[in-house]
Amino acid sequence: MAGKRVAAHANDSVELHVDQGAPIEAMGTQRLPGLALRTVLRSVVRESTKQGNDKAARNMESKHRARLAQEKQEKEQACRRLACDDVLRCYECEKLFNAADAIKEDAGNFCSDACCSAWAKKHTRTPTLAEYLEQDFLPYIESQSRASKPKTAHYYAYGARLLLASDLGALKLDQMTSQHGGGFIARNSKLSPSIQNCGLRTLRRALNLAYEWGKLERPVKINLTKGERQRERVVTDAEFAAYAELCRQPWRDAATLILWEGMCPGECYELR
Repeated sequence: MAGKRVAAHANDSVELHVDQGAPIEAMGTQRLPGLALRTVLRSVVRESTKQGNDKAARNMESKHRARLAQEKQEKEQACRRLACDDVLRCYECEKLFNAADAIKEDAGNFCSDACCSAWAKKHTRTPTLAEYLEQDFLPYIESQSRASKPKTAHYYAYGARLLLASDLGALKLDQMTSQHGGGFIARNSKLSPSIQNCGLRTLRRALNLAYEWGKLERPVKINLTKGERQRERVVTDAEFAAYAELCRQPWRDAATLILWEGMCPGECYELR
């Protein structure tokens, strides 16, 4: 019983008690007639249990006393099992553990870091996609790419504007699925595939970062739309021969290594 309870003693005096049984206030030490005492007891029990019916209030009080007795017995057994003076119940797993090993947080006491993290995840508000893009993703991209890769920062900023203008911005991060990527394509069918994929790549990058930062429990797969104009082209043997004939050293050797060894330009340029 979350409220107060009443105990009648042999001398018919009445005391108010809290759940742990510690007296906090005396209603009076004068002797009361049996009928008056029963009336006081009924009124206090009804008030503390928020029940208008005496029988229902008594049943609730009895069940609560039984729970308190069982809790006390479990704690005593746990103290003997763990060889400690006091035990606490973990807010997450609800197991009894040594009070000396408690991890104390504002929310309560936890038996381990894993339980503390699990409880925090359950009770942490998940941001919407719009809130996440504006507060976390875009500032991160700005700080990481603006100086060294300004075009990358501009690309993701434009993709974020596309996402914020769509109805995806109101969805929470943990509600995002691959189906929402398909819906984004359908609702932006008038845009070119390149622009659609700009928004989808931004969404994919944002969700991958959210998973890395612990804001999502699982990664979300976002598929790109087809039909985007590709900028890659395979150089033919005749084209490379014409290029090598006119190319000066050391660029001719570098181009030859890139072609026949499949090396990246950066790897080739570092050779000595």
